[in-house]
Amino acid sequence: MEILEKTSLSSVDDMGAVFIGDKKVYRGVNRNAVGSTRRLLNCGLIKELEKNRLLPKTRISEMQIIGYELVIEHTKLGPITYPFEWSPEMLRAAALCVLKVNDLANKYGYQLKDCHPYNVVFNGALPTFVDLGSFVKHKEGFGWVAHSEFLGSYYYPLIAKAKSLDSVYKKVFLDSGYGIGLVEGLVLFNPFFRVLGYSNVKKLSEIISSYKAGSKFTAKDIENKFDNKFVVSIAKFLLSSKIMPLRRTNLRSLEKKIKNIKLNGVSKWSRYHETSKYYDEGGNVKLSDRFNWVKSQCQRLKPESITELAGNQGVLIRELSKETFLRGAVIADYDSYAIDFLYLSERESEKITTACFNFMSGTYRHIASDERSNRLRSEMVIAMAVTHHLLLTQGYSIDNILKTILNYTERYMLIEFMPLGLWDGATAPLLPQWYTEEWFVQSLSMFCVIQNRKVLGKNRVIYTCEKI
Repeated sequence: MEILEKTSLSSVDDMGAVFIGDKKVYRGVNRNAVGSTRRLLNCGLIKELEKNRLLPKTRISEMQIIGYELVIEHTKLGPITYPFEWSPEMLRAAALCVLKVNDLANKYGYQLKDCHPYNVVFNGALPTFVDLGSFVKHKEGFGWVAHSEFLGSYYYPLIAKAKSLDSVYKKVFLDSGYGIGLVEGLVLFNPFFRVLGYSNVKKLSEIISSYKAGSKFTAKDIENKFDNKFVVSIAKFLLSSKIMPLRRTNLRSLEKKIKNIKLNGVSKWSRYHETSKYYDEGGNVKLSDRFNWVKSQCQRLKPESITELAGNQGVLIRELSKETFLRGAVIADYDSYAIDFLYLSERESEKITTACFNFMSGTYRHIASDERSNRLRSEMVIAMAVTHHLLLTQGYSIDNILKTILNYTERYMLIEFMPLGLWDGATAPLLPQWYTEEWFVQSLSMFCVIQNRKVLGKNRVIYTCEKI
């Protein structure tokens, strides 16, 4: 019998409750939503979204859950990355996905009421909308009810990144989970609204949002709010009329704005794989002898899943993804430009999941609780050319480094030791006395069994290990 876990998100879902199974995600539909849910499933929208790879496969389930007369099942996607782990190009892709979903929904008389990034899951590199409960009937002649949420969740964070406000971009989803508020975005990025001031812009935005989305008030509410009958008539007309100008949301214009945001940039390490000549003249991946040896170890061990930490532009994972034994791979790097390069190179892949984070740092929830490593764990973890930076530049202890890396694997680890430390090919800073390969091996042996040791250069020693 399949064990189901009810998600905490169920508390804010009007349609019903969401349950996570081993291979499926189930949605128990509330009794008062059964009729509308059946109409949604039968109107043709869901099939068209599935066809365009914008929604997981969805159907009425034979699964029975106590308290629900209708249960929907979806194909389970994973591994899951969250918006605060996305590179800018991933957020852009999620934004375009949401616009496509809403556009198709409009075609069938529906719209998205919740479009925040937590309703998007990457199936490999493909952004996929996953919240069936967000589809509601669209009021003809009125704007998109989630327009303001879209701007705050996607447009303004991308503008922040384009303006090199990196700390704003990185932290915005850790705080509220929904990006930059509409009013904050207007004040931050528009000089006119900045002059008006926050309080005035807030009042103005509330009026505009109500006007565009249509009235949420009944005729009785309006009558109770105003004494003057003439004002009541005008208010009813303005808030309910379908022919007033500037109400419709121009999705094509939004799409163009998102596509035109310039996110290109360069950092110290973003082009490491390019400058190390891991590509031929045609731009195709060309592995070094060192990476070819790593590839041979993977071919020998045949892990079904791999997580590569500090993987830069991902040339190794891109080649490994061609192997038939590999079902899926996660590659993480803290450099957003490097991950953007990889993401754009593999944007049609259903095998490679990209993520942007520093695996040695983060919030308490993601580090101390092992939440992130549990979510992104694979059969094998690969950590190349990173331990010397963590030890000699950032001051982490070897035990902390190894424990953290091993949290990302169920079984195997490929890890590299740099005997000369921060050697640049010609010179290197003086090494501390304790930094020796013997010391590294002693520490390594406390956590895993060493299967293989391979010297692949003056400053390259790779160990194949199995977790104890």
